[in-house]
Amino acid sequence: MHESDFIPVVVFDDDPQPLPPHTMAAARPPGRPRPDPSSHPGMNLVDVEHAWAYWNSLGSINGCDIRSGIDVVRAFRAAALQSSAGVVAFATAYRQLFDKSGERPRALDAELKKIAASALSSLGPEDREVVEWLLRSGNSQ
Repeated sequence: MHESDFIPVVVFDDDPQPLPPHTMAAARPPGRPRPDPSSHPGMNLVDVEHAWAYWNSLGSINGCDIRSGIDVVRAFRAAALQSSAGVVAFATAYRQLFDKSGERPRALDAELKKIAASALSSLGPEDREVVEWLLRSGNSQ
């Protein structure tokens, strides 16, 4: 690591409020490119485990959580188009992002929306709930 990799943060004792969560993506050090999953040999984002590994790796880049909605799409869309488990992973990652940063799902494309809706009947109650949340939230834009 280099000294230029750190972003100075000033904390005042009389101001215990943390930074707003939506500033996570802005905390990436300048000049540092966003990791590209296609540049990692063996990274197959159709595989839900690989998608989660990529997603989780973005949660700590030089100590910063740089995840955003586009990263949900990059990490989980291929898996979501292939399986119900991928749909649940896509929805769960977006829910994590929303709970942490307040960022709502981007509008879902027609193919993803259709596959997510068709997966509902095969899901258990908790998984169905998060996918229904995704469909509601992704359609409200």
